Amino acid sequence: MSRAARLGRILAAAAVVAAALVALPPAADAQVTGGCSATVAGQDANAAHNVRSAVKVGENDTIVVTGTAPGPITGYKVYLTFGPARFQVADETVSDGRTAWTSTVNVRDYSRYGVGLYRVEGDTTGTVCTGWAYVKVTGPFPLFTVAGAVGGLLMIGGGVGMALSRPRKVKVGPQGVIA
Repeated sequence: MSRAARLGRILAAAAVVAAALVALPPAADAQVTGGCSATVAGQDANAAHNVRSAVKVGENDTIVVTGTAPGPITGYKVYLTFGPARFQVADETVSDGRTAWTSTVNVRDYSRYGVGLYRVEGDTTGTVCTGWAYVKVTGPFPLFTVAGAVGGLLMIGGGVGMALSRPRKVKVGPQGVIA
């Protein structure tokens, strides 16, 4: 197999793996734990547990994520996960005995990486709570995002690799294949 054909096959395999990582959401587990409750853009986090029930937001929206614990919290963190990338979007220490928290997320800061399904996760310290919900970010044509551009380039590379790895002509004689 020629070097170009091997490179093409590697690029094609990388494109498949990258597409799977971006397209497949993480496995489902308990959404909100610790006797807590959470909302994302005003919707109950427990209701946004799959692609069909994801909270829909626009690429330029600002959303509010809230959480309530049964006891005082000492801090909270909020993360966004998109494919293999994870972004911390909030981290605050709480010292006044509050049992609730609120964080505002500017979707535009993250939608440039890709539109589609994001997982919003939050956790607290003090009274320990964890929770997550799916958010579907709508916006520009997917190829105009970082993830879309990378996927498009990998697809083109895979196509070039496949074209370069076309079968060569072989001669078949009475004693088998003659190269």
